[in-house]
Amino acid sequence: MAKPETPKERRKSRRVQAQLALQISERGREPKRVVTESINISTGGVYCLVKTPVPVLTVLDLSIQLPRFAAYKSTQVVHCEGVVVRCEKSPGGARGAVRYDLACAFQNLDEETRGLVNEFVLWKLLGMGAGRSG
Repeated sequence: MAKPETPKERRKSRRVQAQLALQISERGREPKRVVTESINISTGGVYCLVKTPVPVLTVLDLSIQLPRFAAYKSTQVVHCEGVVVRCEKSPGGARGAVRYDLACAFQNLDEETRGLVNEFVLWKLLGMGAGRSG
């Protein structure tokens, strides 16, 4: 039997599973903040679930809390800009609750912030974060 076609992977960055506190607000709008938790992260962006849909290409302000890891003795908060690249109704919802899969690509990351996210991703890839939250 032929193997079914799978969508072409377009991501250029390795992503890791990570449940990180994530705060989202739409740039240029009334300060309405959405607090959620990431599902995975890479140096290219972050993926999470939200309660309401967000239009593709919407620019968001993101605050992501990284746990203590590697040589960092305290949590690190990444403040950055993201653009919505995908927002679709999630196939699974607890007790009938509608959720949306939201994928954001990081925009305009400075070198220090990109380095911090990269260090976290590498730390997770190397298994250093196994058994720890985050």
